[in-house]
Amino acid sequence: MGAALACPPVEAASLSRHAEPDLLGSRVRLRPLTVADALPLLELRRRNAGYLGPREPRRGPDYLTLAAQESELREVAANRVADRGYAFGIVHGDDLIGRIALNNIVRGVFQNAYLGYFVGHDHNRRGFATEAVEVIVAHGFEALGLHRVQAAVMLDNAASMRVLAKAGFRREGIARRYLQIDGTWVDHVLFATTVEDQRPSTGRPGRKARPDTHPAARII
Repeated sequence: MGAALACPPVEAASLSRHAEPDLLGSRVRLRPLTVADALPLLELRRRNAGYLGPREPRRGPDYLTLAAQESELREVAANRVADRGYAFGIVHGDDLIGRIALNNIVRGVFQNAYLGYFVGHDHNRRGFATEAVEVIVAHGFEALGLHRVQAAVMLDNAASMRVLAKAGFRREGIARRYLQIDGTWVDHVLFATTVEDQRPSTGRPGRKARPDTHPAARII
């Protein structure tokens, strides 16, 4: 569907500092994740291990270690360079309160990304997740040249469904045994939005797709 992109070497600078600007919302900002974020991300995940565990893939015993977080963030940097994915920390004030990403990007005739996110339990129900989703989707359409962003939510996760609905996603159906979560194949509700859809935060209608917005979008 889309041609594979060669992955150039990841320079050390891209692993240790924030080389790209933050994406700004009214109350949160999305900071491109680098290896420099390994410790605060580890602390965030440790504080929320019990909360996140039932909704995430089963992790190895060393996942909640600094080395594992650094390794994951090196992969994040490589994905960014290769246009495979873009991951951000959700920041409120000076605090890292969550993580959000456009993953598994496919170019060519699809121009699609898969959205994943979490906000720590202490910052739930305050609209931060909805704002973060709106900001990253706008970035995906306007800066990355995507046409579609989709997300999958477990059937019992009503809070996340509300986040997506508020951010303008439409419910498209149920995918049976879609993802392996905590060791079990689990049904998910699929949500999606395309660039033509109206954006709830502005009330403005969407726009026609512009496939040449991002250089990689022209690859077939």
